[in-house]
Amino acid sequence: MINIFFFFKNPLEKITGKFCNCDNFSCRRDSADLICGGPSKGTCICGQCECKPGYSGPDCSCPTSIENCLASTGKECNDAGHCECGVCMCNATLVYDGPTCEDCDDRTPIEHNHIY
Repeated sequence: MINIFFFFKNPLEKITGKFCNCDNFSCRRDSADLICGGPSKGTCICGQCECKPGYSGPDCSCPTSIENCLASTGKECNDAGHCECGVCMCNATLVYDGPTCEDCDDRTPIEHNHIY
């Protein structure tokens, strides 16, 4: 019988499972290089992120709340778009723009598909 030992720089990194087939560190990382968005957003279990309530996505970086997408009218993206990952995606066929799709300007509708 051969015993193989793994030593990691981070003592919190673990390999588990009957056949050492699971780990808590090979999951997707967010833009800040945090595994599953960090401990406040998700946990890496057997190579898959399990997001905590309020977060979603493959790396748990997307807030499920539409709070950041509420216009001054109280409506999600001013009813001129939809909230995606906490950001308004303004409808490209309308002339509304801005972080909550409340601004309008003189650009043509095709130029309005922006992320803020």
